[in-house]
Amino acid sequence: MSRLSISCPNCNQTTRVDLSLNLTTQKCDRCGVRFSSVNTGLAGSRERQQQQPPDWRRTKAGEWETSPQPAASQRAPHSRTSLAAWIAVATALLVVTATAITLARRGSGSPNPVTPPLLGSGLTGSSDGALPAASNYETLRENITAATAAAQQYLAVKNIEELLPLIQNREALEKRVRFYYTEGEGRNKLPMPPFTLAPADRQIFVHAIQSVVISYETPGQVPRAVAVRQEADGRWLIDWPSAAALNEVPLTTFRSERHTQPRLFRVLATRDDYYNRSFPSDADWVCLRLEDATQEHHFFAYARRGTEAAQKALDSRLPKRGTGTPITVRLRFPPLSPSDDQVEITELIRLGWVMNDASQEPGFDPPPESIPSKKPLETGR
Repeated sequence: MSRLSISCPNCNQTTRVDLSLNLTTQKCDRCGVRFSSVNTGLAGSRERQQQQPPDWRRTKAGEWETSPQPAASQRAPHSRTSLAAWIAVATALLVVTATAITLARRGSGSPNPVTPPLLGSGLTGSSDGALPAASNYETLRENITAATAAAQQYLAVKNIEELLPLIQNREALEKRVRFYYTEGEGRNKLPMPPFTLAPADRQIFVHAIQSVVISYETPGQVPRAVAVRQEADGRWLIDWPSAAALNEVPLTTFRSERHTQPRLFRVLATRDDYYNRSFPSDADWVCLRLEDATQEHHFFAYARRGTEAAQKALDSRLPKRGTGTPITVRLRFPPLSPSDDQVEITELIRLGWVMNDASQEPGFDPPPESIPSKKPLETGR
């Protein structure tokens, strides 16, 4: 006996129909609805019946029956054709949308707004955010290209004499630069280590510091950045204090001698909740975990609640883990501090390491040259 599987028009339950009958009343086993199956054109192939499912309709008696099938020329196009048409329409809409977004971005002069990893530009919520300075996209791209070339030249220097012509405020900084690389924290740091520039969309113009910030990585995948600014004569020069993460005094000296006078430091900061000794409670202090630029040394710093420094630390929404946010701060040890890893924040100068005003950099006087002690005079009896 030849049978055909059909579906209930009410609940889609599959029902087997005897093809030898021209009209069979069926009752759905699931929902109980009775319907009629009209066997139209059974002389045709079974596959044809399966490819063209019946078009169900209700009779006057309330039962379901199939309406006669239209001629082949009147039948609707195959579902695959309709699906292909919809795919073509959707693809066209996506292309138009992507094109519109690209044109809008170019028109606004905004490259991909990725914040550089180590050079911030202000406090969260202020007008110091990372914004494009050039309204023309092509001009902005040319500036970033020129600044990238200057940064690559700086990162490839082999000695102090090659470095000095590439930095801003050379006259004011030359003495400091020479001391830094010969006797200070930068000893044995020239030539600079190999570097890898970040992708092009990480090189951005930061309006607040009027500089292009070039991101790169040093060996060990330590993220760093260098700020490059165009001078009036057209040259692109490096902001060396921020590039070198320059501190007022070496961090190791500050901690070993426990300076009680505030000193300026460029560090990486995350929020923390370590309270102990001179800073016993979060009711009185906001705790930060600080690291140096190399991420090799860390310690804890505290801003007293109610002070401007504490409020800035809270407003800046520093992360609680991972790579810290770059900040420039002034730190000091409390008198008679029992620990060298807990200090007080007297001022949170800014997020980031770039000073808009060179006068904000602390003065520098090289330490006096060591004078060899004279041999004591021998006295006779």
